[in-house]
Order: sequence, then structure tokens, then C-alpha cells
Amino acid sequence: MRRGIKATILAAERQWDFDLIAGKSPDFFILETAAEIAQQVGKPFLAIFDDPHGRRDDQHFYPLDQDKQIQLMKQAAGVIFMSPMTRERYISLGLVDATKTYSMSDSYPMTKTLTAAFVQPSHAPLPLGGIEPKDTSINMVHLGNLPEWRPINTFVNALEQLIAVDQNVKLRLSFYGYVYEGAKELIRNHPLIANRCQFYPAVSHQESHDVAENSDLLLVMIGRRHRDNQPSKFFVYLGHHKPVLVVGPLGNPIQAIVENLGIGVYADVDRPDSIEAGMRQLMDHYEHYVKAFEINQTKVQAYSAKNVAEKWVKILDKVDSVSSQYN
Repeated sequence: MRRGIKATILAAERQWDFDLIAGKSPDFFILETAAEIAQQVGKPFLAIFDDPHGRRDDQHFYPLDQDKQIQLMKQAAGVIFMSPMTRERYISLGLVDATKTYSMSDSYPMTKTLTAAFVQPSHAPLPLGGIEPKDTSINMVHLGNLPEWRPINTFVNALEQLIAVDQNVKLRLSFYGYVYEGAKELIRNHPLIANRCQFYPAVSHQESHDVAENSDLLLVMIGRRHRDNQPSKFFVYLGHHKPVLVVGPLGNPIQAIVENLGIGVYADVDRPDSIEAGMRQLMDHYEHYVKAFEINQTKVQAYSAKNVAEKWVKILDKVDSVSSQYN
């Protein structure tokens, strides 16, 4: 794979004579390969970190291949982190010079994608043996994968608490994409919860926007070890103006964004009572959170594809300016 990547990029470089060569992690070997190619052809190198290279828990980051990372970032004309906390961690550990680092986020697409006619997915939901209650009216949707490192135990406990108080609570959940088997088993063992859940296979990007447009609430799950992680799905669906429940570790950068925009609730992934309170808050004050998208329209639009692209251009201009000093 690495040989194939090198051959493809070198052929493209001969044809197009690039100004800049970038690599993105994960995986780290992609960054290494891009840096090697940039050095070989004498072009500036840009390093992009979707996720840090190393282990992390809710408090700390433990970098892998530390010496390699330091050397790679010394070569880089710029280093972009898709989380401000990851950037801070790399700087504090002395892995990178702060002056060449930038923080970015993902974005939501423009109007054409968001206003496409809704197409009901052709495939049926994956059954868990339940029958959807007839009195449900609020549809919460999770788009994207739920792997084992995003455990939903506390979320299920919160649902159990919510339903225990009111078995006719008007809430149903739809999951699109891979969900780890342990989570399905956990839900299956709670019939009142299973009755409110439907599981669908992954859908296309366009279909996912159709689903988001026709939902009431959007659910974003962040693993308790990933206090630094900014899930793309939080940004990608902001344009639909659907209130959001984010369940994750306290102090995650998304928490500050949610609270600043006022478009939803950030709940503590370790506390079922926090998650339950968040769901109740969203259901009881739904229109308040919908209106927040309009009230804070300018703040929300900072994450539009247009504005994020403009930020990318400014960063690339800076990187190009820095690299030109060495030519």
C-alpha cells in the first residue's frame, strides 16, 4: 500500500508540480509517507492530525513514536489539528513548535445538499424484536458508527430511568451504521427500550442528510477516553437546524461549542442522570433549541463549508509564506 501511494503521488507530482504535499493521520504511516515524498521532491510538507498518534485517556495523551513525530513536525511547514485540545497536548509535550500549528473543525455542506428531497432508505431496519410504540413522536437519530470504544451503557441506563418515570414518553431512536454487538444486546435486554429503537445499515452521505433533515433530535456519542475528540458528525449536520444531544466526557471541546451556540445539551458520559436530564431538557424545551439556530445564526455559520474553506485558505497561505522563506 505504501509503495502504491508513493508511486501514485510521484506520478501526480510530475504531472502537476504541486506547491505543497500533505499527509493525514490516522494512520501515522500516511504522514511518514507524505513527508518522505515531500523531502524527495523538495516540496513543503503539511501534517494533518484527525486523531493524535498515541494512546489517550480522559486526562492525558501518551504519544507513540515520539522521536519520529518530533522529526516529522520539524520538517513540516505547518501542522493542523482537528481538535484544539489535541493541538494543546502536542504543544505542551514539546512535540511541535506552537508557531507552526493550527486548529480546524469539520463543516456542514451548503444548501443544495441540505434541501434534497427525502428518500426513505430502501432497506428495512435491523430488528431487535420490539414493536415501535404508537405514541412516539420525537425521533432521535444517531448517524455513523458506534464501535466498542464508544460504549452506550450509561446512555441505556439513562433511557431506562427516563422510561421508568413515564412509559409513554414520546421518544424513539434510530441508529444508522455499525453498532457494536454488545450495545445491541444491552438494548435487547431492556424491552421497553428495545421497543423504541430501530437499527439501519449505513447509508450514503446524501441519504444521511436526508435522514437528518427528517429527524427531530441528533445524537452524538463521544467515548469517555476521547476528551480531545471533535466528531465530524457534530459539524456535518448543523445545517439542518436540529437540536443535538452530545454525550461525552466533560471538558471536550464540543461542550463549549454546544453551550456557546445554545443548540442542544452536552451530557456527561459517565452519569446517567446527566444524560436523562439532557433528554428531558431537549424534549420539554424543544422549540427553544430550534430557535437558537436562528438567534445564533452567525455563530453557527462559522462552521459552514464556505467559512471553513476560507479558514483553510488562510492557513494554506500562511504555510506557503513560511515555506517560501526556505526556498
